[in-house]
Amino acid sequence: MTGQHGESVDSHLEPASAAAGVPGPRAALGAPTGVTGTVWRGVVVVVAEGDVRQNSADAPRDEPQMTAAFGTFAGLLAVLALMFGAVRLVRPRDPGFLTWQPYGKWLLIVTGASCAVVGLSTVWTGLPWLLVPTVCGMVVAITAWFLHRDLRLGRVGQ
Repeated sequence: MTGQHGESVDSHLEPASAAAGVPGPRAALGAPTGVTGTVWRGVVVVVAEGDVRQNSADAPRDEPQMTAAFGTFAGLLAVLALMFGAVRLVRPRDPGFLTWQPYGKWLLIVTGASCAVVGLSTVWTGLPWLLVPTVCGMVVAITAWFLHRDLRLGRVGQ
C-alpha cells in the first residue's frame, strides 16, 4: 500500500489498527487488496476502499470558522475606521456622537469580543462558518443602535 506522497505503508497492517478505533466503515474494508491509505506527516490518517472512507483522529481538519472570525473582525474594524474617518473629514469641528470616546471604544470592544466568542463557539460546536459574520454583524449593529440611542438620551456616563 502506498501513501499520498509515495511513502510505503506496511501491507500487513489491518484496517482496524490503521483507523481511528471508532466503529464505522472500517469494519467493511475486509481484505487489504484495493485498500488505500493516506499518510500525512508519517501517520496513516485515512483508510479507504472504493467509496468507503475512515478518517483517523490525526487527520487534518478544515475548520474555517476562526478564519471567518478574523476576517469578520478585520471587516468590521475597517467599517468602524471608515465611519469615524468620514465623520471627522465631513465635520471636523463637531463630530457629534461619532467620536472615539465612548462610542468607538465600546464598539471596538464589542466587535473583538463577539468575533472571538462566536468564532470559538462555532469551532467547538461544529456549526457552519457562515454563522460567524452573520451573528457578529448583528451583535455589533444592535450594540451600535443601543449606544446611539443612549447617547441621544444622555444615559451614557451616568
